[in-house]
Amino acid sequence: FVYRFVKGETDYQLGAQYTSDFVAGYSFRGLGMIEQSLRLDSAQCQEVVHRLLVNYLPENRTYRYSYFFDNCSTRPYHLINASTSNSIRYDSAWVKEITLRQMVQQKTHLDNWLDFGIALAVAGRADVPASFEEQLFLPEYLSKAADNALIPTRVGDEDCILPLVTGTETLLEMDDEVAAEIAAPDTIRPAALFGILLMLALILSALEWRYRQNKAVKVCADSFDCLWFLFLGITGLIVWFLNFFSEHPAVDHNINCFWLLPTHVIFAVLLWFKKMRKCCSIYFGITFALVIVYVVFDWMTGQYCPPPFLLILATILLRSFIRMRR
Repeated sequence: FVYRFVKGETDYQLGAQYTSDFVAGYSFRGLGMIEQSLRLDSAQCQEVVHRLLVNYLPENRTYRYSYFFDNCSTRPYHLINASTSNSIRYDSAWVKEITLRQMVQQKTHLDNWLDFGIALAVAGRADVPASFEEQLFLPEYLSKAADNALIPTRVGDEDCILPLVTGTETLLEMDDEVAAEIAAPDTIRPAALFGILLMLALILSALEWRYRQNKAVKVCADSFDCLWFLFLGITGLIVWFLNFFSEHPAVDHNINCFWLLPTHVIFAVLLWFKKMRKCCSIYFGITFALVIVYVVFDWMTGQYCPPPFLLILATILLRSFIRMRR
């Protein structure tokens, strides 16, 4: 499952259940639920049900899920529009300029591990201002779009244009403990951890520069570099796989590939061998240069670079400079 998910083969299947069971599931998990009632006539309601039943046929119920472009929020939007012959008039005056990544950050919070992981994997496509329809991948944005929408309807003998939403009801309040858990920051944040690693790299680099012949210092520095570049290399294997092989949208053309090199795994081991010293020196010189290239490309493309990245890049530059000077 993990391999297929990372590769982007997220084939989801439409399921059916009673509303009472659906609500009970959210209640058990302590989550909130808001219901909007829509102004649809009987024919439009029947069309919604008909389309759902057709979609639930065995040959139709499986689909390729896309977090940004085809999910549990975009599907109802297109379903209701099709069931009303696209007669709904959406007012986009409330829509502000925002990117897909910024919308996700509203839910994940900044400077935590989830935001850090998304920043590693999701490329610059998510940093382009999202259109009105693209913003509807988040349910609360779809809810707001419905709140501001109008629909032509017939009242008696008159044709009118009335609000699409006739009423909003809170079915479940989010449990206080669940809300507090969601809002709670991570105990150890990425910026704190990578800040500590940068400080350690500075100390080791200063000692190595001052006591070049000290074997204990050299072993400590080599051990740090081995673990550090091993971590970067393993992370790079994942990011490169996403960039070149995954079918997920918005993960290709990821300029993080410039500094997250899978080859770091190899040179994390080779740096221990004296015979490979010259080869390693050249490699880390290239690594140093690629970080500079990343900074330039990041400035040109505008791909999101969170503060922890700057700490990581500084550590790579520092240790690469020291190793290429050996």
